[in-house]
Amino acid sequence: MYSIKERKRKDGSSSYQIQVKIIDYKGEEIQKAKTWKPEQVYTEKQLAIALKRIAKEFEDECFFMRHGKRVI
Repeated sequence: MYSIKERKRKDGSSSYQIQVKIIDYKGEEIQKAKTWKPEQVYTEKQLAIALKRIAKEFEDECFFMRHGKRVI
């Protein structure tokens, strides 16, 4: 599961912290975080879509690193 938090920078722009929590095959909870800074100007809707896509990709990346296989 992922969560997204907006962080305001001193210059007024925003960056976003994406946090992922997964449970591995041993039942242990693994927590990873990543910061994403938009490189272009997005509308609110475009930003929401981009954040969801990036968060899902990060979640999949963390899951596959831990489990070593792709489960569909």
